[in-house]
Amino acid sequence: MGSFRLIYTSKIKRLKKLIPEDSKIGFYPSAGTNVEAFDFSKIPLDFVICCDYGIREKQLGKIIAVKAENNTCLRIILDAGIKLDAIFAIQDGFFGGGNHEFINSIGFLSRVLPALKDKFVLVNNPSNSSYHDFSKGPIKRFKRMKNSLYREGIYSTYDHDVNKYLLLMNK
Repeated sequence: MGSFRLIYTSKIKRLKKLIPEDSKIGFYPSAGTNVEAFDFSKIPLDFVICCDYGIREKQLGKIIAVKAENNTCLRIILDAGIKLDAIFAIQDGFFGGGNHEFINSIGFLSRVLPALKDKFVLVNNPSNSSYHDFSKGPIKRFKRMKNSLYREGIYSTYDHDVNKYLLLMNK
């Protein structure tokens, strides 16, 4: 078994060990390396998986940091059998963290869909340079698709108002 496969398998085992099956989980791709700055304490999630190519793997309260680029982390989540309640598409991820596409692109978001629960929250940030208004771009296309998974999402914008999360995630 190659070294990549060993590392990949150990990351899957780590997530399975840290996250009980009935947990409410969020995914924050391209989270950056300073996950200590995030305060998810009031958000009704048990864990938030934050990934970035330059991050140190650790657990800080609800935050589980995974050192990986977004697509690799997503594959780890899928292979671990984890279903997500929320995705935080806040950082664009195009240049930093080893990623080569925008988080809010239809390509990346379509790859996230199999990991999402039937009802989920997609959170975006209008201050982000790659922000897509939900009436345009990939989200508009998702809402028109016949697959119920695309239509069951609750689409939110977020800057720093935790109360908006609370209202959406408790629906």
